[in-house]
Amino acid sequence: AEAGGIEALVALATNGADGGQHKAARALRNLAHDNDANRVAIVKALLALVAKGAVGGITPLVELVRSGDADGRKAAVGALEKLADADADATTRTVIAQQLVGLLSSNKVDCKEAAARALTNLAWHNAANKVTIAEAGAIDPLVALLSSDAAGDREEAAAAHEARWALLNLADENAANRAAIAT
Repeated sequence: AEAGGIEALVALATNGADGGQHKAARALRNLAHDNDANRVAIVKALLALVAKGAVGGITPLVELVRSGDADGRKAAVGALEKLADADADATTRTVIAQQLVGLLSSNKVDCKEAAARALTNLAWHNAANKVTIAEAGAIDPLVALLSSDAAGDREEAAAAHEARWALLNLADENAANRAAIAT
């Protein structure tokens, strides 16, 4: 972080070629893993791009999930998960949850699966994230993904599997979420 690598990786994830974008997103994910200082530095670097007129916040990572190659999508979702870790501030968690919920409506099944998996992990034993994810509107699209399991398609079944886990984690020790899922 001290050498300026985070800023360069954020710029590459934002403006690089497809191959460079996914590698930069993977590097950001790894730097954010269990490292509060790096998570803060990554968010600051993303916000600095916004101040310079670049596309806002975590949007470059979300766009990589939507339009990158399979490796780029996987790395970008991983980076989003790490940035929304338990120690992230409420605003960061909310924005990431909203973006992940948006990905649940993607026309790419692997995006839906990755978003549901990320929401599963964010909700795991984290009361604040459970509330944030529910408030971002995740429950209805996750329930809708459950019906895709009946289609018999392997990718759809994988997305439905992740949706089941996400709903399980959202419902765990959260009566309001259990009620919302049941209705």
